[in-house]
Amino acid sequence: MVNPWMEIDGNVAKCDKERILSLQSSIRAKQNPLHIELPPHPFYGNVRQSKLLLLSLNPGFGECDHQEQSMDADFRKELSECLLQTKDAKLFSINNRFGGTSHGRWWRKRTLLQTDQEIHKMIFGSVDKYADFLENNLSVIEFFGYHTKTTPDYVWARSPLPSQLYSFELVRESIRAKKRILIMRSKKLWERYVTELTGYPYLYLRSPQNVSLSENNVVSPDGKKWSDIVAEMRNGIRKS
Repeated sequence: MVNPWMEIDGNVAKCDKERILSLQSSIRAKQNPLHIELPPHPFYGNVRQSKLLLLSLNPGFGECDHQEQSMDADFRKELSECLLQTKDAKLFSINNRFGGTSHGRWWRKRTLLQTDQEIHKMIFGSVDKYADFLENNLSVIEFFGYHTKTTPDYVWARSPLPSQLYSFELVRESIRAKKRILIMRSKKLWERYVTELTGYPYLYLRSPQNVSLSENNVVSPDGKKWSDIVAEMRNGIRKS
């Protein structure tokens, strides 16, 4: 499949335009609107080259997003690399360059936990090297690539957008490649639309409300701890 985000009209994939306009007119969407004035975030990182794929729901919305995402040229460039899935795409929000943005704070808070810092240092030598590893080896696919303030459950009740079908196919590619996959939120929803996930030994979070990649929150079906999984990825050990 061709990446639909290569053809965008405003901040909407051209193939989604008609459906997005229809969604916007619904009563429930007016209560929790789609913020298509912001660039979409369907992916972070290089999905095909990453060692671990994270599956989430959709990018949120905060009042500071308009200013941060419109004024920061570096942010827009990095986001474009992810949107087009170029070889330079990274999970850039973990980088300290974006630590002052709401987006950067969200990701750093959930990946660089102080409670796990000694583990990070033990494996990588420093927290900075651990952060660099995550930035270059993790990727994210959002179930729905457009911004809303709260979970847009009115979207789930409808058939997928064309852009979502591409995302689902990327997940299937990862399954065929036997890539490590971690479902951060809504396991049942992801399994409903990507049925190949059912029975696949994916990782998940003990507390999806917490959404942190930590020693106490990441659950592996084979009983391995998060530090074990990170060490295996660092050493080039593929998922068994």
